[in-house]
Amino acid sequence: MTLPVPHWAAGLRAEGWVNIHELIPEPPRLSAVDAFLGDPNATTLVLGKDSAPASAFEKLIARGVADPYRHDERLATNRNLSRMLATVGVDAPLDGSKALTCGVYYANAYWLLRGDGKYSGSLKNREQAWRESARVVEYMLNSLTHLQRIVAMGADAYDAIVRLFGAKGDWREDLVRQRTLRVDGLKVFPMAHLGFFGVGNRAPGATRVECWRAIEEDWRRAFL
Repeated sequence: MTLPVPHWAAGLRAEGWVNIHELIPEPPRLSAVDAFLGDPNATTLVLGKDSAPASAFEKLIARGVADPYRHDERLATNRNLSRMLATVGVDAPLDGSKALTCGVYYANAYWLLRGDGKYSGSLKNREQAWRESARVVEYMLNSLTHLQRIVAMGADAYDAIVRLFGAKGDWREDLVRQRTLRVDGLKVFPMAHLGFFGVGNRAPGATRVECWRAIEEDWRRAFL
């Protein structure tokens, strides 16, 4: 079983955001992506920015899908993450068949669901959403007792975890300099987000192939 959903999570609220409990009173997992990578004994936490918007899950519920609160295997971010984990020796099938034994836990810095229907872009009411979501991130960090490293995909995820630890760091600068943040016995690695735009943002001006090559090198360094 992956990490249980704490009872207090149902009370987290921020204007412009949706708590999964508003859609599913008793969600089966803490985050939708737990169904993909949700090992409670994970040594690696992959931290993204935010989940699919609330509207994505509302559509699945309306269609009568039996398990609507789970990852979408078709999303580029999930496909690319499975691919990147394979390059560092982690077998993480997209169907989630090894979610509980893969050694990786996948989560998002902003646990609440976007209410604007968007899959990317700037966040509304960012500060309040982070204050509420930070409680869930802290809960995850305290629960994942075997954790060794955090892979923060994109500036938003990296900034959030740096802020949570009360540390100092700049995503772009730390990524270019290949700086590893060490805090509370953990190694925190800034990474490019693995969505379409995030990949290109790894090395602005470079070709797509060059960006992927750099990303692969970043991941290999994190798993040395």
